[in-house]
Amino acid sequence: MSRTQALSTLVLLLACGLPSARADESPDFDLAINLSQFSDSPTPERIVPQSPVPGASTHLLGGQPLSLSERPATLMQVSMTPDSTSETWVLVAPYVWATAQNGTIGARGRTVPIDLSLAELVDLIPDLNGAAMGHLEVGKGNAGLVFDALLMQIETSDRLPGGGRFSYETSSTILESLGMLRVVDVPNAEGPGSFVTVDLLGGARYYQVENDLRITPAGGATVQADMTKDWVDLVVGARTEVAITSELSGFLRADFGGFGIGTSSDLAWNLTTGAEYACSALPGSSLVLGYRILSIDETQKSGANRFVYDVTLHGPFTAIAFRF
Repeated sequence: MSRTQALSTLVLLLACGLPSARADESPDFDLAINLSQFSDSPTPERIVPQSPVPGASTHLLGGQPLSLSERPATLMQVSMTPDSTSETWVLVAPYVWATAQNGTIGARGRTVPIDLSLAELVDLIPDLNGAAMGHLEVGKGNAGLVFDALLMQIETSDRLPGGGRFSYETSSTILESLGMLRVVDVPNAEGPGSFVTVDLLGGARYYQVENDLRITPAGGATVQADMTKDWVDLVVGARTEVAITSELSGFLRADFGGFGIGTSSDLAWNLTTGAEYACSALPGSSLVLGYRILSIDETQKSGANRFVYDVTLHGPFTAIAFRF
């Protein structure tokens, strides 16, 4: 073949495009063009890119595909992809949850309604006797454990519907221990990280609640009732996250528990939604803003030993998340 014919053949190949594999195949590409016959320069080094990873784009300019394991973790949900199953991950997130409260609490057979709005909660900050909140996740690959702790003690007073006044002090400890399994992880076609993730959740939530009531009816003597109860709820649920931009994502979690098993809640449900923004100035950290609703319907015993905690806690929260 003459030099002119070889050049013509090369131009024709480039104009028509090199043969490509079908979409359902993942062959090994082996492309080497010997230009020594057209030039006096040395033969270029053969370019042999790796086999593409399913779901990852192959960058032929660099000769190497972008592995899913090289993509940074998504926000609020640590990215766990099939080729990173050997990686261990840790998430620590202290948070503050401003909890309005609505419902009924009771002790020793006596009940009072509570209706504490967010505006009233701000006024009651001096009466907040203590609060501690934190979230922890640890895992390896696409499975992990989720821990959450909330300890809060608050005291307030209000008027009785039929006249008179009442005051109450409630101390709540809520501890959560769940297993999680990632079942969906859709890579982001427009950039690093995951576009959509879905995790299944299952485990237990422990409650310890102390209700201390002081009731003063109109024209009557003050009655005090104090009871402390604890119980454990079976919890099942799921959570999902969707990437909005490379730094911003939205998330949603829902779970249900209790189901009236033994002394557990008749029904407890939890709904959490919000957004997370990655802090570029501090890699591995992010700011989280959201809203959470936790509804608990628990009644134990009857008569003079009746305990009631039928309360919905709801309000905004903020957290700072750190990944290791």
